[in-house]
Amino acid sequence: MTNASHPDKLQLDQLIGFAQTLANGAREIALRYHRKEIQRWFKSDHTYVTEADLSIEKFIRKKISTAYPDHGFYGEEFGDSEDTFIKWCVDPIDGTQPFVLGLPTFGVLIALTCNLKSILGIIESPAMQQRWVGAAGFETTFQGETCKTNADGRLAKATVFATSIDMFTDNEREVFNRVTANARSRRFGADCYAYGLLASGYIDVVMESDMKPYDMMALIPVVAGAGGVVTDWDGHPINIKSGNKILATSNEKIHEECLNIING
Repeated sequence: MTNASHPDKLQLDQLIGFAQTLANGAREIALRYHRKEIQRWFKSDHTYVTEADLSIEKFIRKKISTAYPDHGFYGEEFGDSEDTFIKWCVDPIDGTQPFVLGLPTFGVLIALTCNLKSILGIIESPAMQQRWVGAAGFETTFQGETCKTNADGRLAKATVFATSIDMFTDNEREVFNRVTANARSRRFGADCYAYGLLASGYIDVVMESDMKPYDMMALIPVVAGAGGVVTDWDGHPINIKSGNKILATSNEKIHEECLNIING
């Protein structure tokens, strides 16, 4: 496989194994810092960055540059490399505020993109020592066992998740409210863990905005490989250069219900 070729299934299987070693190392680093006195700073956008964020991204970058020097890399803390056909996309701590507050719902998101599209994703939950792995052509696994979304999910019976109501602009909040008014309930605060729960069949809808590529790329193969659907709010597939909105649902029917309300 070269940087300008799509990995075949055997090569992707090897990349999955490599990505799991990255997740193992990231888990170890995260647990070294979680609920400990650590240095933390505010970035220009007033969000937290911690020693754990920096340490995990440095670790993953070094491993990838050694094993796959021709692959690109896009991380939250140290930025984007030049455009390459194959690029890793990493959020070292997704949910840094929950991490700082001692909550267990933070995660590490590791994705591999090919020609802008995500073909491999890991949702690693260090505090709960749980992991979802998804890849194109493979069934999603949770803790090494195949998992499935809820094929019978319907919006009227669903709880709609988002990380925070504050992630929406006024207009987006109005749209989100329209969707949740047609649902059973809504909940906030699960971060990337909500997408893992969706892949395992426990919840049916996650609808979010103000997202970056490193927030989304790992989620797509995990949800899709479990039978779910992921698009933006207009129903378009998401790639590394997409906008900042994501709609993840457990099946096609509930996805269509949500899109009809969003765009109706």
